[in-house]
Amino acid sequence: MKLVLGLLVGLVWGGLFAALSCFISIRAIRKNGEKAMMNSNLARIAIDLAALAIPVLLRSYLPFRVEMVLVGTAAALGLALVWFAFQVASGKIK
Repeated sequence: MKLVLGLLVGLVWGGLFAALSCFISIRAIRKNGEKAMMNSNLARIAIDLAALAIPVLLRSYLPFRVEMVLVGTAAALGLALVWFAFQVASGKIK
C-alpha cells in the first residue's frame, strides 16, 4: 500500500511542478523572444530539479517510499512535457 500511495503522491507532486513549468513556457512563447525562451528553459530545468530534490531531502519525514515518489514525479513531469509538445505542435498554444 505504501508503494501505491508513494506513486500517487509523486504523480500529484510532479503534476503541480509540471503545471508551473508549462505556464512558464507558455508565457515565453507568447513573448516570442529568443532570450525569453532561453530564460524559460533555464527556469524549467530549475523547477524539475526542485521537484525531484525536495522529496529526496525530505525522505526521512515521508511516511511512504521515496523511490515511488520520485518515479511518480518523473512520470508526471515527462507526461506533461509530451502533452505540452503536442499542444504546441498542433497550434493550440500560441
